Amino acid sequence: MRPLKLRFFGIGSYAAEQELDFARGLDGHGLFLIHGATGAGKTTILDALTYALYGEASGKSREKSSILRADRAPEDAVTWAELTFALGSAVYRVYRSLKQEVPGRKTPIPAKGTLCRLDGDAEELLAKMPQTVTKHIVDLIGIDHDQFCQVVLLPQGDFQKFLVADSKERSIILQKLFRTERYSAIEECLKKRASVLEAEARELKKREQILLEQAHCETVAALCAQLAGGKEMLQAAQARVRVAQGQAQEKEAAWQAGKALAARFEEAAARAAELAKKQADAVTMEACRTRLEEAKRAVVPMERESRAVMLEAEAKRRADLRTRAQAQAERAEQAAQKAQKALAAEEGREGEREACRKEQAALGSLVQTAAQYNAAQKTAEQAMGAAAEAQGQAAALVQREEAARRSAAQAAERQGACLRTLYERSAALALAEALVDGKPCPVCGALTHPSPARRAPGAAEKDRADEYERAKDDARAYAAAQEAYVEAQQVADRLTAERKRAQAAAMQAGAAEGAARGSLQALADALPKDLRAPGALLARLGQAKARGEALEDAWKRARAQAEQAKVAAAQKRAAAESAETEAQTAKDAAQKGRADFEAALLASELTREAYEAIARDRNWQKETYRKRMGERIIEFSKELAGAERAAKDAASAIAGKEKPDTPALLQAAEQAREQARAAQQEEAGQKARQEQLAGIEAEIAKGAQRHEKLDARYRLAKRLASVAGGEHGVHFQTYVQRSIFCEVMDAANARLSIMSRQRFQLVMGELGQDQTKGRSWEGLELSVLDAETGRPRGVRSLSGGESFLASLSLALGLADVVQSYAGGVRLDTMFIDEGFGSLDMETLDTALEALVGLQQDSARLVGIISHVTELEARIPARLEVERGAKGSRAYFAIGRREG
Repeated sequence: MRPLKLRFFGIGSYAAEQELDFARGLDGHGLFLIHGATGAGKTTILDALTYALYGEASGKSREKSSILRADRAPEDAVTWAELTFALGSAVYRVYRSLKQEVPGRKTPIPAKGTLCRLDGDAEELLAKMPQTVTKHIVDLIGIDHDQFCQVVLLPQGDFQKFLVADSKERSIILQKLFRTERYSAIEECLKKRASVLEAEARELKKREQILLEQAHCETVAALCAQLAGGKEMLQAAQARVRVAQGQAQEKEAAWQAGKALAARFEEAAARAAELAKKQADAVTMEACRTRLEEAKRAVVPMERESRAVMLEAEAKRRADLRTRAQAQAERAEQAAQKAQKALAAEEGREGEREACRKEQAALGSLVQTAAQYNAAQKTAEQAMGAAAEAQGQAAALVQREEAARRSAAQAAERQGACLRTLYERSAALALAEALVDGKPCPVCGALTHPSPARRAPGAAEKDRADEYERAKDDARAYAAAQEAYVEAQQVADRLTAERKRAQAAAMQAGAAEGAARGSLQALADALPKDLRAPGALLARLGQAKARGEALEDAWKRARAQAEQAKVAAAQKRAAAESAETEAQTAKDAAQKGRADFEAALLASELTREAYEAIARDRNWQKETYRKRMGERIIEFSKELAGAERAAKDAASAIAGKEKPDTPALLQAAEQAREQARAAQQEEAGQKARQEQLAGIEAEIAKGAQRHEKLDARYRLAKRLASVAGGEHGVHFQTYVQRSIFCEVMDAANARLSIMSRQRFQLVMGELGQDQTKGRSWEGLELSVLDAETGRPRGVRSLSGGESFLASLSLALGLADVVQSYAGGVRLDTMFIDEGFGSLDMETLDTALEALVGLQQDSARLVGIISHVTELEARIPARLEVERGAKGSRAYFAIGRREG
């Protein structure tokens, strides 16, 4: 089984639809890495693949299909998975969707499943119910879900389970993978068989008692006594039968003799008629004998003619081959001439190749100058940037200085305003009191003053208090304005100093810029203008190299093609000459074959008309037919002679005799037979009783023999049931599991020896008795033989990397054996989920070499699921898994990543 395309929606961390085209995405790579951060959704891809095949996820911790559904998927969207896979030359597509509760629906959407066989654009539906789809998948692939997860898919968390399991756990795993529960069922079957045989023995005893009751006897001895008395009575009846039968035989003999004589009369007439017919057929057989002789003489000429026809056909075929060979030789010669002209043309382009080489040398000498120019250009750009920045800072300080001067001027204006307000507030009242109608106002010049400011009667003291408060407020405002003015003036002075420093820095930056521009211009003068841009020189040099290589390759190709065409032309000329010789040889052979035929026909002494008649009749050309006709002629001669003798003998047998009266003889014989029949009926009554008793006696004796054999079978079955049930410390199922486990370890050790560099070897425990606990143990213990110490050690004592290598070897060995037990089904895919993080670099290289060897030897598709960064640099083909804000996504990538 090899996956071609996997599509799924709403599974795990994948909220959007995913499509993984293994055939196109891997681009022919058999080993690939499923890479991504922890929790990104690498194992979810295997869950989708396994769910599509079997309707279940990949690991025990993910058994419920409901956990497959993505939390981000829309509530009304159906979660589904679809896998297209190849099995040998056949292609199949399996689809499944989850049972799902949907808002607004009273009943959930049921789970669905379909399986189709694909043939181009045509589809054949094989199953359309989830259960029948699973059954078809198991029948097609040859393994069920548990075996698939142990053989094709090594799930996360289950990878090392088989290595560190105890005997009981390992026995359960082997039972699931290899269906060894049938051997436990055999134990129960043996126990039941022993019980059945015991019951059959009791039943035989009951049958014996029933038979004695039928014979009206209480014991077997009484039955024997009855048989002896009935024997005497039977003998008397038999004597009477013999007398009657003797008389009947005499009458019967007389009738038979008369019937035989009548038959001889009839025989004599029949033999005479047969002789007459044979004599008439003799004329035809004589003509056949003549034709047979001619056919025998025609055998050699026909063989010569057949050979002549075959040789003439061969001569024609050789002549055709000669014509074709000559034409091919001419075409090859023309091709050689054309290739030689092409070579001459390419050799004439030597000037172009030399010019290209000189151009490459000239461009190569400018590489260092171009590098210096690019560096100077960067320096000039940096100086320009620094100068522009300094100028910008100076301009900004000028603006800030101007703003500060404006702020100081505004503060001075506010100070003057406050001073004016103090003056006006004290002068307004005095002016109002001095106004007189008819005299102009000192402020506006009006002669009338309709509403001058007046002090209310008795309010003089209050007005003076209010005026005093307003004066204090105005004084505070004036002080604040004066303080703001001083502060603004200080800021303006500070910014003026900063501006002068910035302008000095801008002048220095401008000088540096001018120096950089001078260096840049000097280098620019040494470098052509079109090669100054970054990368332009290297691009031009690459183009020159490519042009030179193209010219060189064209010349080499022309030279190789000319040589090949020359050799081909020589070969075709040799072939044409050989064909000419063979054609002439075949023509000579054909002429000789025709002459041999004419000579053979002359030697046969047959006329051409007789020969052609035989040649037209295919029957006479067959040896078997001629042999059969010769035998028939001889046989007919014998038949004719036999018919003559038979007719003569039949006539002699009835000479001097009269034809008998057979009806009268028959009547007398029938009367004698009736008398004998009455005596036989009497004898039959006696004999029936004797036979009944004898039958009962025989059945009782047979039952006794059967009982004896049944008892022996019962004892054997009981013994087998005891042995299979663990009487000697090992059950039948365990014995079979040990045998399978030995095959698994042989396959695992073949890989572990390579991956551990001959250090480790898996060893299975021996069968025995645990004396300390007084009970039998299963004998499926596993340890590791360490070549460095020469001693076995427990599998749990292995380091993380060593444990991974042992687990990987055991898993691969287990996969090989499960596949062999699955009826030779070819499983071309394997996924390994995690486990590489515990390996050092050397062990990681060894493990990868083993997996590459596995992929190359068996042409399997091997996928490694891991977040280990080092694997990216070792495995060029990757299935990248990325997790984003809207869910995970997966895509194929080809090419190693540098660490």
